[in-house]
Amino acid sequence: MVYEPKEDSYLLLEQVKKYAKGNVLEIGTGKGLQAVEAAKKAEKVIATDVDDEAIKISKERAKKENVQIEFLKSDLFEKVEGKYDLIIFNAPYLPTDKRDPDVALDGGKHGYELLQKFLDDVDDYMVAEGKALIVFSSKTNKRKVHEILDENLLEYKEAAKKTVFFEDIYVYLVWKSDLLKEFEKKELFGVKYLAKGKRSKVYSCNDKKYCIKVEDSSSGAINRAVTEAKWLKKLNQKGIGPKLIDAEENYIVMEYVEGERIDKFLETEKDKQKIFEVVLEVLGQCKELDDMNVTKEEMHRPFKHIIVGEKPVMIDFERCHTDLNSKNVTQFLDYLTSGKTKKLLRDKGIRLDKKEVVELSKNYKDKKDKETFNLITQYLNSQKNNK
Repeated sequence: MVYEPKEDSYLLLEQVKKYAKGNVLEIGTGKGLQAVEAAKKAEKVIATDVDDEAIKISKERAKKENVQIEFLKSDLFEKVEGKYDLIIFNAPYLPTDKRDPDVALDGGKHGYELLQKFLDDVDDYMVAEGKALIVFSSKTNKRKVHEILDENLLEYKEAAKKTVFFEDIYVYLVWKSDLLKEFEKKELFGVKYLAKGKRSKVYSCNDKKYCIKVEDSSSGAINRAVTEAKWLKKLNQKGIGPKLIDAEENYIVMEYVEGERIDKFLETEKDKQKIFEVVLEVLGQCKELDDMNVTKEEMHRPFKHIIVGEKPVMIDFERCHTDLNSKNVTQFLDYLTSGKTKKLLRDKGIRLDKKEVVELSKNYKDKKDKETFNLITQYLNSQKNNK
């Protein structure tokens, strides 16, 4: 079923009249109302839809209005190429109604899923100063839409609003943030949101070649990016941490680390030898940190701070600090012999004697020398072939 233009369509139409210029792209053209209006002012218009009937109807409208539009069958940006001055998207934005399903209205379980897919990719198809026009309703969850826009480093403003019965309809104007444009000037393209921590947001870019960690000013934490960059420069020389590529006052660019969190690795890995290799490699890195009088913090709960791929890589050094009583080795030993981790290892046939490990840890803590560290690795190596 092709969506029949309604209040939202005509609310959007007024904004299309204002912003259509240069090269324009409409995703999900429906009956072609927006694309035809854009073609009256723009140099070039491409209109897409996943539905053959919609494209047929839109072509007829364009012919009747005597405007030139290139039509393309595409699911969102699937077949789209190039960059545009304006991108238009009047997405289905209502939550799924299982009693009366309608593909022309269904934006996903919560109403924003399809819009999120669009916003996750739209910056890749906008010129530096390009704009996008989107439509959603109060039933879509306005707070969530704002969250998605923020995560994608997009700026936005409410361009129009209309109340229809008990529903508010919004048209938003969207554009790239200065930070996103800065990334592109540095040839950091295809920036995709990955995760949010307590003090930062993390993105991948360049097809996961790099990772960008952006300081979250709203967290109250300041100079975290500067601190992490300082420590990564030092620790990279010892083979610790992801390789630092670039650093600015509020973000750092690092190599992308492929793999899984250490707790997930310990849960799923079946090869005992591989588990011991990873554990010993991490302990070796912990010893390097201790020798440098550096405490990383979180090594007693390193779930989010060690990624295991081809080798284990420590990440997140924003809380790293000089410490004459550095305790990375002892914290990691505590992690191995406590709570869920101890059970995970036991389920794999790895039984570490907590009392013995605690004693080894105490001896190491007193001296932190090569000899007491070797006693720890010798103990772990002795457990490899135990059944």
